[in-house]
Amino acid sequence: MGIKGLHGQLATRDVELGSLRGKRLAIDGHGWLHRACCGCAEEVAEGSVTERYADYVVDRVAALARAGIRCVLVFDGDRAPIKAKTNEERRRRRERCLRKAREVADLVAKNDDTDDGLRDLQRRCYAGALEVTREMVVTTIRKVRDEVDEARKKSSSSNFQRERYQREAAILAECRCLVAPYESDAQLAALCVVGACDGILSEDSDVVAYLAAAEADFLVASKWVDSRISVFRFGHGPRSTANKSSVFGKQLRIFGDFNRSAPSLPEEKKPERKSETEFREEEGGEKKKKSRSAGRMFVQCCVLAGCDYVENVANVGVVTAAKAVADAWSLDDDERLATVVGRLGKKFHVPDVYMDQVAAAELAFYFAPVFDGLDNAACVPFCSLFQTKNAPAVDDDDDDGKKKKKLLKVLGAPVKPEAPQ
Repeated sequence: MGIKGLHGQLATRDVELGSLRGKRLAIDGHGWLHRACCGCAEEVAEGSVTERYADYVVDRVAALARAGIRCVLVFDGDRAPIKAKTNEERRRRRERCLRKAREVADLVAKNDDTDDGLRDLQRRCYAGALEVTREMVVTTIRKVRDEVDEARKKSSSSNFQRERYQREAAILAECRCLVAPYESDAQLAALCVVGACDGILSEDSDVVAYLAAAEADFLVASKWVDSRISVFRFGHGPRSTANKSSVFGKQLRIFGDFNRSAPSLPEEKKPERKSETEFREEEGGEKKKKSRSAGRMFVQCCVLAGCDYVENVANVGVVTAAKAVADAWSLDDDERLATVVGRLGKKFHVPDVYMDQVAAAELAFYFAPVFDGLDNAACVPFCSLFQTKNAPAVDDDDDDGKKKKKLLKVLGAPVKPEAPQ
């Protein structure tokens, strides 16, 4: 889930949960639900009636409130057409896991002396068969809303005297729930960009690519265990996101910072293409400004490494992808991806449809439909929320622009927001 191998390359640090006091976090509700279901995997996979998964989410929200952190829970909405292949593969995998889980369950039932290894296999198979359904989201939102309503009563009650608990109840009362138009990852980033949230809590690394597209520096929290939580942020841009001594980090240094020129490269790294500091190219005696941004290069690296929208080419991971993009750093943003794919095709087996797939994936990180706020929101393309000249061109001026405009249709049509929760 997310950008393959990206989390392991990011320079995260562990901090106390209390250090985030006073912040409002956009939270990947679907991720929490999936983790919650692992505790009652067999019940959920077999369709038994249970609401334990919703209780888990409520408990997590309450824990954040005790730490002084306000929440906006964001859940996936409709299935985006661009993920049709990924969703179908996941469905088949769930079916295989469910069949395997039932086979193992039969063996366990027939043998009272079954070892722990077989029981553990059964649990893992049931966990692999899990799917977060719309009914589960509705149930969870209802339970969170009930908890919020109770907190509002406590925070305003004169009988609720204990100041600390009253303060926690007031924070819990501000919890909101939102069902995204399609992908929750894009909506999480959108809430930060419009100023509705101060950061993101998600284990899905796709949110990092969305923030890179917006060239936005917001807190991203991932692994949360007890009172410790892992956090990451872009700072000035991609060059500060990884260990400087790592191969990945060295490539990101070539990307540069947000809204800044790339650093001077050593002679062996200089591209063959003629380039100046502002990346201008002489054409017909005039100088034409070339577009080049660190955020766009980071997104292209993520797309080539493999994400939910497109599979990576065999043997091309996040480090190889970063190096390939860095080697083409001087090219125009709209030209770079096709050039990199062409170069990769000389070393690896690249499917014929791969270029269209990566182009659509790149568009997804800029044009994904999102709501532009929490209240009275409209469904708009993600890139319309921030000022950028670096989004992929989709004009009708040339064949490439027309082709990209057609690809936008696979991102999904605008939808109306559900009633605020």
